[in-house]
Amino acid sequence: MQLKTHSRFGHLLKTFGIVAIATIASQSAQADSSAADGFVAKGAVTVGEAGPALTLTIDVAKEFHWNQEYPAKFEVIGDLPAGVAVPQPIVKAKDGGIKATAQKATTMIPFTRTAQAKGPVTVQARFSICNDRVCLMKSARVEVDVGAK
Repeated sequence: MQLKTHSRFGHLLKTFGIVAIATIASQSAQADSSAADGFVAKGAVTVGEAGPALTLTIDVAKEFHWNQEYPAKFEVIGDLPAGVAVPQPIVKAKDGGIKATAQKATTMIPFTRTAQAKGPVTVQARFSICNDRVCLMKSARVEVDVGAK
């Protein structure tokens, strides 16, 4: 499994530490950072009655909280692997597509795939976390391997 992390604000990586974890079944990989940096972004393929979905979670560090006022969104970006389709590539908080508490935000992005589909889907999350002194706008990318298992 391959993990790639990116940050729109690259210079903030060392200051605030953006972490991404991609999890498929029982496999996981982690970037060089920790939840002490503000949050951990995770992505996994889950399969339910409606079919497969990208399940994405932002776990917020205890010294911060999810900013419910910010127009958060998760968006599938870049080219999709052959055999993969995402009917609704953007999920927004204002549309009720993101379930959030003070310490966690989760969304599911349904997709379809053929048996031959393999490769990563990249999801970019844009959101804000706050503490009692400051609110920080964050951007994190998570790549999840959507190959049929």
